[in-house]
Amino acid sequence: MHVVRRSAQAQPLALAVALAAVLAGCGGDDGDTAQQAKTPTVIEQDLGVDYRLANCTDWARGDEAERRGTVQEIAGFAGSPVGNDNGVGNTLNPDQAYALFENWCARSYAKHFKLYKLYVRAAAFTPPQQ
Repeated sequence: MHVVRRSAQAQPLALAVALAAVLAGCGGDDGDTAQQAKTPTVIEQDLGVDYRLANCTDWARGDEAERRGTVQEIAGFAGSPVGNDNGVGNTLNPDQAYALFENWCARSYAKHFKLYKLYVRAAAFTPPQQ
């Protein structure tokens, strides 16, 4: 049993070393100048909660400017690069996203629904933006 305990304790260390080696190889230039040329969108206001944690209760507390800023943050996340072939995630237009959150967050049972999850699921069934 003592040997099993040692190997079980060594596994997290081995995993950490392997992860560090993989991450060390990341970040090279992939030659995607179009992606590099994009300028980040400046978001003036948001709901005051990280977009990954924002839920319908936060949505209900926010004003329109804060809501629209959070829609921008979520769209930036959802539309970020996906995979190795320079693809990007599908997004909704801002008015679609705002209406989506207004509709779902009006329901009493949805107060803990995560906004980004509502967004990415709806975007998956929406034709890509041109």
